[in-house]
Amino acid sequence: MLSAQAADSEITARMKVRYSTGLDIDTTMRVVWKGRLYAIDSQGLDDSDSGLEYTTFALSGGVEQFKG
Repeated sequence: MLSAQAADSEITARMKVRYSTGLDIDTTMRVVWKGRLYAIDSQGLDDSDSGLEYTTFALSGGVEQFKG
């Protein structure tokens, strides 16, 4: 189950990344995808098979345009 940190947040996307032991992604970071800014709303959720193939993060936002 994916849950947002704030009560009024809505999960709008998911980000799947290849598993890595040095993966340091957390909810203080942001994702820019196709010029849109997303907040990371969950800790990484490992794949259900081995837990060593990929990690999925819940994202919210996508409305603000990235200016950087």
